[in-house]
Amino acid sequence: NNYHWYLKQEMRFARTFVSFFAWDAEIAHRLHVITADGSLFCYEFHWTTNQSGGTRQTNLCEVAVIDGARLLLTPFKRRVVPPPMAAQTIQLPAPVNQIAFGSLGMLALLSD
Repeated sequence: NNYHWYLKQEMRFARTFVSFFAWDAEIAHRLHVITADGSLFCYEFHWTTNQSGGTRQTNLCEVAVIDGARLLLTPFKRRVVPPPMAAQTIQLPAPVNQIAFGSLGMLALLSD
């Protein structure tokens, strides 16, 4: 982890707040959340590494690391920079919850 903690996921609950949360005792990576209005949410977290394909000459085989509202990008066809460093940092208006790479570029899903 190079002595750096990354914010990987942010959950927002509109018009209410969290009154209780706990990790499941039997199912690994499952989080139970109860909000003040009595709603129950169950989340399962799994580690996935996504990168651009790098199969074409124009594709730079980029890897993105989520760190709150910052995306740390490194094009591995041009340079190898280990986290927590990156070749480029993009500051976004809200925390990033997910990144997807496709033939047309990269898509970031924000928490808001």
